[in-house]
Amino acid sequence: MLPREVDGRVATEDEGWKKVQSRKNNKTKVGFGRFNDSLLTSFFVCNLPRDANKMELREVCKKIGVLEDIYLAGRRNAAGSFFSFLKFANVNKPETFEAALNQVQLRWRKLKANIA
Repeated sequence: MLPREVDGRVATEDEGWKKVQSRKNNKTKVGFGRFNDSLLTSFFVCNLPRDANKMELREVCKKIGVLEDIYLAGRRNAAGSFFSFLKFANVNKPETFEAALNQVQLRWRKLKANIA
């Protein structure tokens, strides 16, 4: 058999194969890559304006805590309002954080948040 290139070097046949983890299954980087999933707290947020965008959400939520990831759904939930999932880092008391998030206003609408 012909030699194969592995990790930037030529591997001979007697070295065999080396098992590597797929990048697709690597869950250590989230958002900007600073925190892993176990350090993040997710919140379900609804009552968003129809044309809200991620930058607006980031601006109003950065006053509360370290916002790591935003999923902005382009559709309505069962109650008929637009929704989003927000992931925050370093949340010590999720219930208190949820109450603070419920006081945030985006344009003319007050957000409704729940711990996801």
